[in-house]
Amino acid sequence: MKEYKSSYTIQAIWIGLGSLCSFLFSIVSAAILSRYLIKSDYGTYKQVMYVYSTLLSVFTLGLPLAFSYFLPRVNLAQGKTLVDKINVVFFILGLIFAFVLYFGAGIVADILKNKSLKVCIEIFSPAPIFILPTMGLQGILATYRRTFLNAIYVLISRVFMLLCVALPVAIYKSDVKTALYGFIIANFISCVAALYFKNVPFKGVDASPCDVSYRQIFHYSFPLMLAGISGIGIKAADQFYVSRYFGQEVFADFANGSLELPFVSMVLSAGGTVLLPVFSRMLFDNTPLSSIMDLWQRTAIKAALILYPLVVFCLFFALPIMTFVYGDNYALSADFFRIKLLVNFFTVVQFYPIILAMGKTEEYFKTNIIVLFLVWGMEYLSIILFNNAYVVTAVSTLCHLILILLMLNIVSCEIHIKLWQLFPIKKMLLNLVCCLLAVTPAYLLINMTQLFHLKLLSLIIGFITYSILLLIFSKILNIDYMNIIQPLIYRINSKKHDKTNT
Repeated sequence: MKEYKSSYTIQAIWIGLGSLCSFLFSIVSAAILSRYLIKSDYGTYKQVMYVYSTLLSVFTLGLPLAFSYFLPRVNLAQGKTLVDKINVVFFILGLIFAFVLYFGAGIVADILKNKSLKVCIEIFSPAPIFILPTMGLQGILATYRRTFLNAIYVLISRVFMLLCVALPVAIYKSDVKTALYGFIIANFISCVAALYFKNVPFKGVDASPCDVSYRQIFHYSFPLMLAGISGIGIKAADQFYVSRYFGQEVFADFANGSLELPFVSMVLSAGGTVLLPVFSRMLFDNTPLSSIMDLWQRTAIKAALILYPLVVFCLFFALPIMTFVYGDNYALSADFFRIKLLVNFFTVVQFYPIILAMGKTEEYFKTNIIVLFLVWGMEYLSIILFNNAYVVTAVSTLCHLILILLMLNIVSCEIHIKLWQLFPIKKMLLNLVCCLLAVTPAYLLINMTQLFHLKLLSLIIGFITYSILLLIFSKILNIDYMNIIQPLIYRINSKKHDKTNT
């Protein structure tokens, strides 16, 4: 039997569970805060988080990904020194970030035209001192196959976020300052937990001098920071143009329809977190190209098996999804939602783990810059030619696809194979055909019975019908969806067997 005990799938599942846990707790916290804070206070709280998240990519300097690149290339003793090195940098950056927030609070409040924001940012300002040292934990634990500890850490941090932020607002005092003080306390606890978990792989190991210098670290990470800033600019283009040229009502439809499926980002980020240190080690050890490509394609196929059924269902049932979540007034959001979903058929072939493992961070940044200028120019041109918000969204999606192809071209040039060979095209198309064969009867059933106005019921019946047909057609087309959960089943059975023997 195939050995799954420490497979990459298991590691990715633990990362995904952590992301799912974080997502669910964030929904609960947001639901509590939005109900107990008055609207102006809740808006101020969200503005503080917006300012923090916008500046975060600048002050992390791309360092979290440095763990995944360098740790696989050094031994454990040197790895311990490397982690300590980068942690020191994070503490310093956290202090600088805190000072910038505190002394720049008035400027930000003036820019966002919210006088109460100044005091709130000043209260929040110590938070980065505790947040930045938690960065990179996923990469460390993924490198040493300890991703189950990441799931535990996420659970701990989110529970304390709920206890310290949301519950005091609901029980003690319903104002934004209470939430912000709680946020700082929760992140202090998370910082202590993160530093503990960062050290777990090195327990009993004596640190030794590390050959990786600060210069090498920053040479690798700095372009990633610039790429992150460019990425923010790429995502902001369609938001800016739709908001500026089409009014508040169209922007409201667009904003709700531009929702990214949480499950998609969870699967892809989990896979990327696990693959980056693996590819880094394989390339450092001069592993044969065939082995690297085999892992690449197996990962893409598994991602497609998980995501294609979800994306296809959402494409066909976009209308009841949008109206169920946001109400009948946002039926037009379904069209924006469909357009944005299309790019997910290509994101399953992940480029960033192998590009970063190759050390091609400068090429990664330059490609983001090219697409940044491209998306702003093409979207502006689309407004002049078509003056249609849907076209702007379609151009944004097209530019995202161009970004993927340009990134994959970096990989194909580096390993000297043709671009199309990076895609497991036959298996991806077969999977897509299977999903389309299954979703069409399910959609027609709901349409002919006129159940679309019963939003939740139509989604439940449609999804059940779709799932049953998907399993039937997968048997006919010989698509093994069980391949996704088989490693997890094996792991569970293996543990049961070990306990029985004990």
